[in-house]
Amino acid sequence: MKIRIKIQYLVIALILLILVVGIIWSWPRNVNEVAKESCDKEYEWVNPNIVCRDFTISKVEYAVFKNKLIDKIEVMKKEGKVEEVAVYFRDLEAGPTFGINDRMNFIPASLLKLPVMLTLFKLEEEESGLLEKKLTYSGQSEGTLVQYFSPEKSLELGKSYTIDDLIFRMIAYSDNRSYFTLTDYLKKVSPDINLISETYQELGMVIDNADVSADDLSVKTYASIFRILYNISYLSDELSEKALSYLGHSDFEDGLVRNLPENIPIAHKFGERSISDDNKQLHDCGIIYYPGNPYSLCIMTRGKNLEYLNDVIGAISQEVYQEVDSRRQ
Repeated sequence: MKIRIKIQYLVIALILLILVVGIIWSWPRNVNEVAKESCDKEYEWVNPNIVCRDFTISKVEYAVFKNKLIDKIEVMKKEGKVEEVAVYFRDLEAGPTFGINDRMNFIPASLLKLPVMLTLFKLEEEESGLLEKKLTYSGQSEGTLVQYFSPEKSLELGKSYTIDDLIFRMIAYSDNRSYFTLTDYLKKVSPDINLISETYQELGMVIDNADVSADDLSVKTYASIFRILYNISYLSDELSEKALSYLGHSDFEDGLVRNLPENIPIAHKFGERSISDDNKQLHDCGIIYYPGNPYSLCIMTRGKNLEYLNDVIGAISQEVYQEVDSRRQ
């Protein structure tokens, strides 16, 4: 009798042990993951990333908001803050786009540092280890362009840096010394073929070997680079991630960033050019990582005062963010 009772206890203990092991085994798959799997099965033909989340951003066209933004831009023009503005917006989660003067051309200036990074990352894919090569800053090709929004960190004469470090400095700090050091290197490794021009063509920025440093780049064309990186359509997964992370470390806290919440990550690149006292351009383009629904935004401006242009970009970026935020459902 006692033996039978002991066996019953052992059976019960074994069953409890199996139940505990089962619970522990399934513990990492939390309620949200199970719910996500269930939702994925329910929606087989539409994008589950949109329908299977706690909230959505309305995908209604931005026609009304676009007209509101045009009116705001006209007010800023009348106030003398800006002469020309171009805007291009894209909801990166299968949403709508809109543009204002999105085919108007501007001088890209430091925006061209982004294609230089992509050119070097392409070479890294062909020759692993290239990013660890060291280059010495000699000061020979520093350039004569003055940066109003100057970098806080720059290269030291005679010091050597890895190509990876130079790329980071060129993007995060918009450092001209790093830019010229890297472009000099590209000319040396490929004296007969302009590798950067090839990148322009592959990205759809030009159709031949034209010089895109002139007044001939539109917001729509440039903004497409960020979509290409976000969708991993040009570089490998790892290098696409690296490129956007470098852009996410930009120390330019004006422009697109200026009026947005501090907790919103932004991967962006700005460019400035002063042609004369009365002819200046300032641009800022990137991805604003609105939680669960990133969007790309590119704004290019032309006017007489860089600080005013900075205000304009910040105001437009704020208006767009508030519009996206208002669509949360």
